[in-house]
Amino acid sequence: MKPYSLKEKIVRSHSLIIAGILIVLELVVFLIVSRIQLVDAAKLNQTLIQTMGAGFDNSVKAFRGQMNFITMSDELQSELRKHPQDETRQLLRKSSLQSAIVMNTLVINELDAAYLYEKDRSLAVYWQKRPTTSDTYPLFAEMPGLIYPDNGAVAMNLYEEQLVFPEKYWI
Repeated sequence: MKPYSLKEKIVRSHSLIIAGILIVLELVVFLIVSRIQLVDAAKLNQTLIQTMGAGFDNSVKAFRGQMNFITMSDELQSELRKHPQDETRQLLRKSSLQSAIVMNTLVINELDAAYLYEKDRSLAVYWQKRPTTSDTYPLFAEMPGLIYPDNGAVAMNLYEEQLVFPEKYWI
């Protein structure tokens, strides 16, 4: 094995130093760029979440307005005030309540069913929009006792993986 000259030793040592500096420099640049990308991704995700949240809030607000449109109709309110004792008038009241619900919900695509309960929590009217497509999901057979705000506002609950908007009216 031939001994290296001083010139070759200096060239090799300088080459190793330069290669080491380049590796360290590339590592620093990679870490800085990665950190910048992570910060940008976090900011973009936060903006996306805020935008989605605002859109969801607006959708809920609009749907609550639609619920008030349905429940505050004169026909529905007048029928809710009636409490007939005989079976024939009860059936007529149920039919009138269902007609009032149908008339006010035909234009609301997001509403799949309406459950209307009496004060004693017995089901007064159940109406389900008949789906026209095959990719629909089944609705629950009966609505449970959900949490209703005492002020009559439309609440929002998650029940069996579906959003429900209960509203309490004690007339």
